[in-house]
Formats: sequence, structure tokens, C-alpha cells
Amino acid sequence: MSHWLKPPTVSAPDPADRSKSVNLVFSDEFFAKHAGVYRRSPIYQIWTHVIGQLPPINNIGRLMRGEIVPTITTLADSVACFQGVKRPYIDEEKGDSVVVYVLNPSVTIDFEIDMACPAKAVRLARTTVATVQVRPTKSLQISGVNIWGTVTRLEFVRGEGGEPNLPVKHSDRYVQRLWR
Repeated sequence: MSHWLKPPTVSAPDPADRSKSVNLVFSDEFFAKHAGVYRRSPIYQIWTHVIGQLPPINNIGRLMRGEIVPTITTLADSVACFQGVKRPYIDEEKGDSVVVYVLNPSVTIDFEIDMACPAKAVRLARTTVATVQVRPTKSLQISGVNIWGTVTRLEFVRGEGGEPNLPVKHSDRYVQRLWR
């Protein structure tokens, strides 16, 4: 069993060619920052919507037997991919290299103080989308695996509500759409 603060490498559709895949790692800072201030929900959501499994925490299987069940996805389930965030991003003035995958989960999970299982399923508003931001890396290899980028965050944002559901004003928010 993995540790909930040590996520595995994941694959994702290649931003340049959806028929190919790339390997991604997760930002150590993301996990350390959220765990350090007891913000477990974003970590649980990365596991559920990006890694594609419920986080390895006590009694997590209870969520699959509940009234509402979390939507488990991976980046292969992305409905669109954009590049460039039109705002400062780490050391880039306009975040031009940042790639954003868009997911449409209907149920997520949140941290909940509970003696049996510290997570609960939460239904998302129909107009909510999950955006996963990835920063390309340069020549990184881990255990013989070429790493294309680093997942730096997952954010839930307001969506248009259509099929597929894309972020509101995505043409104003991102530099270009890579695929859908």
C-alpha cells in the first residue's frame, strides 16, 4: 500500500498528440504545503481524480459503498487540454508553458474528521470542472522513466455546464486549446 503523501508517477495524454502519452510526477511542495497545514482535501482529490484511485487511508473503501460514490478518473479522462495560463506562474511572467487538463467529475472527496474514515464523498455542482495544472520539466528521468512534467495543482473552477463541461471563459483564461 502506498503512503498517502507519496504518490506514484502517472501517465497522461501527450499535450501535443492525445494518441500518445507522457509521464508525470507530483510536486513535492504541493503535498508538503497542504499536509503541513492539515489541508487534506486537495491531496485526497489528486489521488481520486488524477492518480485514479482513492487515497490509501484508513477504511477508504467505505466511500464506494455510500449513497454517493466518488468519480474516480485519471488524466486519460480529460475532456480538453489547454496551454498557457495568462498569469504569473512560478518563474514565468505569463505561464506560457503550463498545460491544463480539464476533468468533469461529478463527485469528489473531502477530508472529514471521523474515527472510521477521514474522508467523505461530496457531490459537485453541475457547472464545476476540475483543472489539473502541469509544468513541463527539462530532461528528468526517475528510475529509468522519462518524466515530461510535474503536476503542480488541482483546482475546481466554474464551468460552462455543457458537454463536455469546460471552464467559463476558457478562451480568456488560457493561451491556446491543444485538443478536445
